[in-house]
Amino acid sequence: MKRILTFFVLFFLFYIPHLFAQGPTLRVAVAHNFPPFVMRGANSQFYGFDIAMMNYICKTLDRPCRFIPMDFVQLLNAVIEGKADVAVSSITITVERSQIVNFSIPYLPSKSHFLAGPDTPVQNFSLDLINGKRVGVETGTIFSNQLEQMGAKNVEKVSYAREDDIIQALSDGEIDFALVDAEAAVYWQSYTTGILKVIGPPFPHGFGYGIVISKDNLNLLTSINQALKNYIQSEEYKKNVRMYIEY
Repeated sequence: MKRILTFFVLFFLFYIPHLFAQGPTLRVAVAHNFPPFVMRGANSQFYGFDIAMMNYICKTLDRPCRFIPMDFVQLLNAVIEGKADVAVSSITITVERSQIVNFSIPYLPSKSHFLAGPDTPVQNFSLDLINGKRVGVETGTIFSNQLEQMGAKNVEKVSYAREDDIIQALSDGEIDFALVDAEAAVYWQSYTTGILKVIGPPFPHGFGYGIVISKDNLNLLTSINQALKNYIQSEEYKKNVRMYIEY
C-alpha cells in the first residue's frame, strides 16, 4: 500500500505537470499602434489582425505570446539582436530585408494607398496631384523608397516615427498627403468618418506581409510557417479578414 501511495505521489509531482507545461514564451515585437494590424484597447491589451494571427500561432505552438511594443523602425533590429523572437506589424517582404532576416510565407498581399486631408479633391487622381506637395511617411517603412520610385516630382518627404504622428499631421494640415498601407488608409478613413480620404488606386509593393524571424532560428521559421499555413486555411483567418481588413 505504501508503495502504491508513493507511486501516485511521484506521478502527480513529476508526470502530471508535464502534461500541461507550455513551451517558452514567444517574444513578439510589434509597432506601438499600427491599425488595423496592431492596436491597443482597455488595460493596454493588444488586438488587431496581426495580434489575432500571432495568438493563433502561439496556441498552435503551445507557447504563450508576449507582445513587446516599439517604434516600427526598431522591429527588425529587435529580432536581429535577440530582443524578440519574431516581429509583426504588416512588415513587407523585400529582397533587401530578406538579406538580414528571414520571413515567413506571406499572409496578405502588400499594397499602399495615399491618404488626403479634408480639403483635397478625390476625383481624377494622378501622381501629378502630389507633385510639389508634402507627403508623410513612417520611418523604417518602405514608403519612402516607393515614393521615389513612383516618379513624382518635387515631392517633400516628411518622416515620422509613428503612424499616429502622420495622421495627426495630416489632420492638422502640416502635410498634404500620407502614404501608408492600403489597409491602414481604409481604417483611418473610416476612423475619421471621412475627414481623411483614401485617394487613387492601391500601389502594390514587395512580396506580401510576413512574420520576421532571425536567420539563426531556422527551427522556429519552420514551425511558424506550418502554423501559418494552417491558419490561412482556417475559418478563423477568414473571420479576422472580415473583421479587420474588409471594411
